[in-house]
Amino acid sequence: MHDYDAGWDEEDAWWKANHASRPYAKGRAYDELRPAYFYGYVSTHRHKGRSWDEAKEDLRTGWDKF
Repeated sequence: MHDYDAGWDEEDAWWKANHASRPYAKGRAYDELRPAYFYGYVSTHRHKGRSWDEAKEDLRTGWDKF
């Protein structure tokens, strides 16, 4: 367990309650989008302090492996 895992429950609850307000979520169940939200949450911590240009390739290839 990573130190940031403890915050995922709160983040997960927020996305579950709010995902339907996102245009890309129309007609999609939360469980279908949950892996992407989790990947974003974990990536925020893994790449903290890096610029988008520094992190984008790792994020792309990381998603493919996730």
